Amino acid sequence: MRSMFGSTVRPFFGAFALLLGFGLWSDEGHALDEQSARIQTVIQSITIDVDLGRFDQLERYYAETVVADYKSLWGTEPRTLERSELGAAWAGFIPGFDTTRHDVSNIRVQIDGTSATASADITASHWLDGDSWVIRGEYSFDLIEAPRGWVVTAWKFELESETGDRKLVDIAEERARQ
Repeated sequence: MRSMFGSTVRPFFGAFALLLGFGLWSDEGHALDEQSARIQTVIQSITIDVDLGRFDQLERYYAETVVADYKSLWGTEPRTLERSELGAAWAGFIPGFDTTRHDVSNIRVQIDGTSATASADITASHWLDGDSWVIRGEYSFDLIEAPRGWVVTAWKFELESETGDRKLVDIAEERARQ
């Protein structure tokens, strides 16, 4: 009995996956290696889980303590957080928006044994009562390979541009508390 993805279907699926950008190739045009694919999946999963409100799932992607640096956005110094605090931090304001979309693209990975760095372009769109706040920039990540897979130990956001009303964050925080 042949599998559904037998020799006849496999070439078609590969071509279809390439057309849809399923990540079989890196942005530099060479085949993506397995560990880089795993790291890209971690980064994409974080943003998807945030947008879907699955804050209880976020701990799986982080080390016991992590450093979060949003100085370019908020003017605050980097913060060291316990992994268990991350879901609550996101849940403190994201549910107050009507919709969010954190679109990561162009993920670049460098692996050195059991540690890695990655960077990605990000467009984070937030909507509330017909208004929007959109920030664009670059995330950089430090990761380590843990027994459960690659986990983030630090991340930094570098703001490149901003449109809309930043005050929507304050309104979203208030709504999230209710």
